[in-house]
Amino acid sequence: MKRDNQNEIDDMEPAGKKHIIYKPISSKNEKRVKVFPNPTTTSQLKVKDESKLINLNEKTVGSTGKKSGKMKYLVDRINYINFKDETILINFQHKAHQHKVTKHVLPHPCKGDQLICDWLDIADLIPAIKNYRLQEILVPDDNKVLMFKPKIISANKKRITLKIPNQFVEINKRRVKRYDCHGVDVQMIQNSIIYCGELLDFSTMAFHIRLVQKSSATFKWINSNAKVNLILTRDKDIVYSGECYIFKQSGTTQYRDIVLEPMNFEIQRFKPKEYRTTRQELVPSPDAVFTHPFTQKSVQLKIINISGSGFSVEENKEDAVLLPGLVAPNATLKFAKNFVLQCRGQVVYSKIDEDQDDTVKCGITILDMDSNDHMDLLAMLGQAEDSHSYLCDRVDMEALWDFFFKNGMIYSRNYEMLHKYKDEIKKTYESLYTCNPHIARHFIYQDKGAIRGHMAMLRFYEKAWLLFMHDARSDGAQALQRLALLNQIARYVYESYSFVSANLDFLINYYDSNDSFSTSVFSSITRNTRSLKGCSIDQVGYFLYFRDSGNGTAMPEDNVLTSTHQEDLAVLDSFYENKSGGLLIQALDLRPESIEGMNRLSNEYSLLGFKRKRYLLTLRGKGQVKAIFMINISDIGLNMSDFTSCIQAFVVDWKNLSRDALFASFYRICRNLKKDSMPVFVYPPNCGGDLTLSFEQIFNLWILNTQFTDQFYKQVKLLTQKHADYQKADRYQKNE
Repeated sequence: MKRDNQNEIDDMEPAGKKHIIYKPISSKNEKRVKVFPNPTTTSQLKVKDESKLINLNEKTVGSTGKKSGKMKYLVDRINYINFKDETILINFQHKAHQHKVTKHVLPHPCKGDQLICDWLDIADLIPAIKNYRLQEILVPDDNKVLMFKPKIISANKKRITLKIPNQFVEINKRRVKRYDCHGVDVQMIQNSIIYCGELLDFSTMAFHIRLVQKSSATFKWINSNAKVNLILTRDKDIVYSGECYIFKQSGTTQYRDIVLEPMNFEIQRFKPKEYRTTRQELVPSPDAVFTHPFTQKSVQLKIINISGSGFSVEENKEDAVLLPGLVAPNATLKFAKNFVLQCRGQVVYSKIDEDQDDTVKCGITILDMDSNDHMDLLAMLGQAEDSHSYLCDRVDMEALWDFFFKNGMIYSRNYEMLHKYKDEIKKTYESLYTCNPHIARHFIYQDKGAIRGHMAMLRFYEKAWLLFMHDARSDGAQALQRLALLNQIARYVYESYSFVSANLDFLINYYDSNDSFSTSVFSSITRNTRSLKGCSIDQVGYFLYFRDSGNGTAMPEDNVLTSTHQEDLAVLDSFYENKSGGLLIQALDLRPESIEGMNRLSNEYSLLGFKRKRYLLTLRGKGQVKAIFMINISDIGLNMSDFTSCIQAFVVDWKNLSRDALFASFYRICRNLKKDSMPVFVYPPNCGGDLTLSFEQIFNLWILNTQFTDQFYKQVKLLTQKHADYQKADRYQKNE
């Protein structure tokens, strides 16, 4: 080095004696550097047999002296690093010993063979220059490092000027690329001890974290041979958690740099399912676009196949950014420029493609999605599976009303009561079938422009939806159409129930006990579920109460009708559990704690322009609970059955309840609501004792816990195939 340059170095401010390889950067305005800690005799650990990591400091054949690149590529890479305001590394080696010091420098724009770099940190700079010789420059380049040995032209306390050689070599060639990270908080938990820090960088095979002593327990307690639980958060949102091995570590008493290797490359997000919906390969295939929670950089990958509950993508193995457990809080499914759907997703597996070794296939499950966005996705996938099935498609209302009248959904006695409200009913159905509110879903089977089948779902309880099977015919062709619609509903439930926004914990269906089709379908589902807490059927009696019928207007002595309290619902819960043990209490929001949120869903209806009111009353005799009444009030014609505007009576003490007390309660309810008549459903229908009731119909109340949707989906599939085979055989016999 020239003497005048040496004088400039001698005039520098004195530096500390400690030589720091990787110094934490404290100032927010200074640059951060991403490097794994160099292996030392204390930091290098024994690699476990299960480990998939290679030696992270393994050199390629280029490090043995083979030339692997020319100056033009090197200069272009240095200019790219300058453009990104990132750093390169200068390694100094002690003149008498093997000890190394690494300095981070900011490169200037480079042209020709001269490179000017600004020192990022001048600590220990004088000892490095006096006692160390410049050994090499390291330039990061994706998953490898470019190394060259320059000559020093000049150096001072601000910058160093170097001459670049004609060629460089590649070192630290890694199987996968490592990415710099910012703003990701770390919690590392081992044996009930929590260590806190930040994520410095990651690859799909390893995490490089830095733990800070002031916010952690002592580093002496870290057991290098025991697994740890890693939790990564951004803005208090958990974006990754999983078990890891400690691959290696280094640092001081103030901080600890640790490289962790994930233990699992596949996770089980939900409980195993016997059946899985068909994954569709769409043409053209959509893209998955999201901001990576670690790097905050945009990622766009082609979707290979997709269903309503998840999708798979492919990425280049060396540049992979997805690892099992990673959560993408705001992912976008992009089908076209103006057709995009938002969701929250999580990577559940990452596997090397069997046909392409350089490709990784990743599965992403949808954790949650706006209910209407999910409806659009399922509608599109349903069309791809069956072109006759339509989910919440815009309906020709004239054709729909024609279908209702032709197929017996509106029968003469029913219409006699409804006709004076027909304008109001038309308005309600117009809103339900054209605006697609999130509380309602309709399923249409359409062929050659004509409606052949119709079913609907309505969220009428906090976490339960009512299923309405609007079809009165039962011939072979109609049975297949009904099964096709049930299959679509089963798919909707199967792929929606896990979403918080769907509020789909239970599916409810009232059907006539004399309906052979419904009995066949729903009884087989209940039978094969083999759990009353998975699927149950209870019977309820139905009749229409008229206020002017003269049935008990006076309440008997020692009987009183009052508001329902939590203690009353606890009595009902105990009674039902002993009587049935099914799902009625949970699904119909009759648990004691349900009283507190009774108006929540009604408020949602009101915001959407619909009416839904719910009241609970208790009939007491001599201070004891005799019956509990749930009164539902909704828009006239919200459904063509009576289940959303009715009185539901749950008789708890049927041996000591008089008919007069029961009908006096009905009278007071109708009088207060200014109703001349109301449908009444009584549970249980076989009351016995002195209470004898005459029912017009007996309904089966079928309730499915959607955690057991497997059996629903399975039975509908089996029955669909059975009817299809029957129809095929029948046509064959006719042709013969």
